[in-house]
Amino acid sequence: MNQLLSIIISGAFKLLSLIPLKLIDLLAQLVGSLLWLSNSESKKVALQNLRLCFPDATAQECSNIAKRRMKHLTMTALELGAAWSWPEQKMLDHMHIPGDNEQLLDELLAKGKGLILLAPHHGNWEALGNYIGAKHPITCLYQPPKIAVMDELVLERRKRFSSELAPTNAKGVRILLKSLKRGQIVSILPDQVPQASGGEFAPFFGVPALTMTLVYNLIQRTGAPAVVSYAKRVNNGKYFQPVFREVPPALYSPDRQLSLRALNECVERVVLECPEQYQWEYKRFKKQADGKKFYK
Repeated sequence: MNQLLSIIISGAFKLLSLIPLKLIDLLAQLVGSLLWLSNSESKKVALQNLRLCFPDATAQECSNIAKRRMKHLTMTALELGAAWSWPEQKMLDHMHIPGDNEQLLDELLAKGKGLILLAPHHGNWEALGNYIGAKHPITCLYQPPKIAVMDELVLERRKRFSSELAPTNAKGVRILLKSLKRGQIVSILPDQVPQASGGEFAPFFGVPALTMTLVYNLIQRTGAPAVVSYAKRVNNGKYFQPVFREVPPALYSPDRQLSLRALNECVERVVLECPEQYQWEYKRFKKQADGKKFYK
């Protein structure tokens, strides 16, 4: 049964890989409109998050971003075929637009302490991992899927571009530390909601959000520098543009709360560059210290 399921899933991604990016843009426009008109769960959560994060925005402004987001949500799903199946050179050919401030990556790596790549749920993070993995050894933190077949597929596909994967557990943390000590890059999704034992509350766009302490701990233990990055869709999704941004100095503060606030600020800054490409349908505020529920 597992073998059959694996064949079906692999076949589905193979079929997706045959769809050109320019056609994905057209398909996503259609599917995204259906997600919006059907009043999907993704739409509801996206609107709620936008209202929470931008309390001064009008209802129409939030709706406009959420509507465009439904298209980008669809693009993220359809682009998995390319990210997981395309040969390395074909993938790089669709990322040939010069990386924005990419010299920052080289400058930080030159310090010899490794590099923490903060890659939020923004743009296409799978494409970003492929791009960097084709150039540098990289270890990516990931949440193992509950379905064993999917876990095997994720491991197989993401390791194609010189990537090592570290699960979100104690073993994974040890893998990250070893990679940093070797002077390599580790990639972390900084806006992932952690387990209660691995996070503290810090504001994200002014709203309390359970925020991972992992980045703070890695910096304090290794002295590794950090950069925030994402792969931005450009030219109607025909290309991905790698973007690299400096982090706030407070991220390196020994004061944990100051560091966690700065971590969320990293995400806020890049989200504001193209808000429709951020994963607003993710329940970022599902855990609250006072038990308050923001989602139905």
